Amino acid sequence: MMNVAKTGFLTSLTSYAVFMLADYARPGFVSYVFSVHWFLLSALIFGIWWSFTYNESQDDQIVIGSLVGGLFAKIVLSVVIFIIFWRVGQGFQDMRGFLALSSASLPWLTFSMLKGEKKINDSKN
Repeated sequence: MMNVAKTGFLTSLTSYAVFMLADYARPGFVSYVFSVHWFLLSALIFGIWWSFTYNESQDDQIVIGSLVGGLFAKIVLSVVIFIIFWRVGQGFQDMRGFLALSSASLPWLTFSMLKGEKKINDSKN
């Protein structure tokens, strides 16, 4: 049951991100047909279900990313966030570059904070 909840959560969250990005790139491409927020609702439901069925002994099976996979994910997320903030940040004029670069660092900071929290939790046990 945990694998179904995990797969549903990851699929819903990925679908939400892809369809939101497609709708951002071409406004109305998705939103004229259906609301992408249904994917977010299903991700929330599957996420809650996954949290109730999660077993810590299976923590070794859940690999958020190896060194190469995690590095690739951070780079892709950083580039996407940089492009989005560069396109949207025209009103910031001179601060546009700083805003885009600082927002592109968010995936790196988030992953390092999550890794640090895991180390703290492991040391408490």
